[in-house]
Amino acid sequence: MVAPSFASLQAASARRTGSCRNTTPTTTIDAARQRSLHPPRVLMPFPDRVAWFDNDRLCIRFSFSMSLKDQVKAIPGTRWSPHEKCWWVPATEADRVVPSLRELHFTIEDDPLPGGEAEPLRDGREPDRRSAQAVPAPNGQPALRVSELNRTAHQALSGVFPAPLWLIAEIDNLRARSGNYWFSLVERDAAGQITAAVPAVIFARQRTAIDAALQANGLLLEDELTVCMRCRVTLYEPRGTFQVIVDGVDPRHSLGDLARRKEEVLEQLRTEHLDRRALDRLEPLLPLRVALLTSREGDARADVLRTLEDSGYPFVVDAFDIRVQGPRLRATACAALDAVASTPDAWDVCLITRGGGSRSELGAWNDIQIARRIARLPVKTLVAIGHELDRCALDEIAWSERTPTAAAQALVARVAAQEQRLHDATKVLVHLAPLRLERAGTALATRAHRFERGVSRALDIERQRARTVWPERLRRGATSLLLHQQKRLQQRAHDIIARRTRARLAREHHTILDLDRRLARGFQHRILRGRTELSHLERRLLRTPPARLRHAAELLDSASARVRLAEPERLLARGLAVVRDADGHAIRSRSALVEGLPVRVEVADGGIAARLTEVELVDHNRQPTPSPSLDTRNKDPK
Repeated sequence: MVAPSFASLQAASARRTGSCRNTTPTTTIDAARQRSLHPPRVLMPFPDRVAWFDNDRLCIRFSFSMSLKDQVKAIPGTRWSPHEKCWWVPATEADRVVPSLRELHFTIEDDPLPGGEAEPLRDGREPDRRSAQAVPAPNGQPALRVSELNRTAHQALSGVFPAPLWLIAEIDNLRARSGNYWFSLVERDAAGQITAAVPAVIFARQRTAIDAALQANGLLLEDELTVCMRCRVTLYEPRGTFQVIVDGVDPRHSLGDLARRKEEVLEQLRTEHLDRRALDRLEPLLPLRVALLTSREGDARADVLRTLEDSGYPFVVDAFDIRVQGPRLRATACAALDAVASTPDAWDVCLITRGGGSRSELGAWNDIQIARRIARLPVKTLVAIGHELDRCALDEIAWSERTPTAAAQALVARVAAQEQRLHDATKVLVHLAPLRLERAGTALATRAHRFERGVSRALDIERQRARTVWPERLRRGATSLLLHQQKRLQQRAHDIIARRTRARLAREHHTILDLDRRLARGFQHRILRGRTELSHLERRLLRTPPARLRHAAELLDSASARVRLAEPERLLARGLAVVRDADGHAIRSRSALVEGLPVRVEVADGGIAARLTEVELVDHNRQPTPSPSLDTRNKDPK
């Protein structure tokens, strides 16, 4: 049978919605047990607030809300599980906790029954059958209730898919709850985007058989595993949930898909000429600096470190924590390989390893991004993903070992082989060294004797040449050197003078240009300022009234009169005189008068040239004494 795709499955369901069954099977549950734990079930308006029983626990999950979190946390007995990301209480405390959860609008769930069978209410009563009765709508036509709509859709699906079918898809968002597997079967396009999806469930009674069938072929049910599953298409009426119920699996398809993915990666590397690059890279002589890419919590890391440490060799290991399975494998492995590639001189070998696992976990390493980075890594790469039976694409393109311990032992063996080579070379050297030294000593003595004779003959020849040839050569060489140096000095002096002259002329030219610009700007500024002041004065004069002008004229006349009274000629006319020294400076202090000093006395009608013959100092408050004698032999004609 050819397995249908999701698109064809959903299209067939849409075309045949009219095909339905006339009966709805029902199944009863132990009402006494349900009634002991739960009151009658009520539909809640908050579908994101759910509580369910998981073995001996009541698990609680809801969309994040700080106020709701505080309310749930305040319920006595609630605990937070960081691994499962949910709150939980022991099942023995459910009678006390459930009423509080219902007050917070939580829905208390059990496992959905297979085949879309109706679920009885918590108190054992049958569901309300009023939904089957047609209720008239406002336009006179019958209207459906939700339960009738879900039942009709369920019957339509049962008519379209009356028998189980095989479905090829990829597992996504796998989770275990109450002994069941809940996941989605998805279909992806070439870019890896999900184009179709359907909810799926494997109930506990089929889970054991399906796990056993997969494990017999080295597979595990996990995300990103492509599977071919036998399913029954159904609709769970109480919730109106469309889903498929899985009751079988064909492991051969998953194995074929893993092999196909591996071959696709290898073919892509061959197309890019990268399939032999890592294998052809030379192995390091002493791989003592190891970049270890593995999980921090895995046993592989401990096995490698223990093996390297027990060897006694000075291995230096830098561990990079990566995810060796799951959705983060590619991102963490690529980031670690990029870090190693950024500093290739820091390591001798890159070891990628993990512990044992299923074939499906091994298939996650058939990744083209990881393979490309390993092929282009400038460091020799050793791959040991810990699988004894199968090989992934990385085993084909790089130095490969089966297990982490075997990989560490290979590094130890490589170092041990180099140590043995060094030991053997040392033994040979110790054995051959005396013979080689003796032969070398004899040869050295012979060569020394020959060298001595050759040196003696060469010295005799050079002495003879020194007496005859070298003096003339030295004279000619010295003369030529002096002439050459003289020409060089003259040329350098000429170049220096010319360069400095040009630089000085350029500086002076720039200085003149700068002064010219500054003078032009200064004159323009002065002219502009003068014009502005003149314009301002004109405006002031035009605004000044005649009275102010007359007053200003009077003030000006008064000031002119005072200036005229202070003129030196008027002071001299009033009988005052000015005494100056020989340099023409006015004598203002009597301390400057000394005998024999030539002076010139200026009076109103001229000047008198004289010389002091006697000096008598008189205070201003005393009667003046006769003036000193003046020698007036040289009179100023003025």
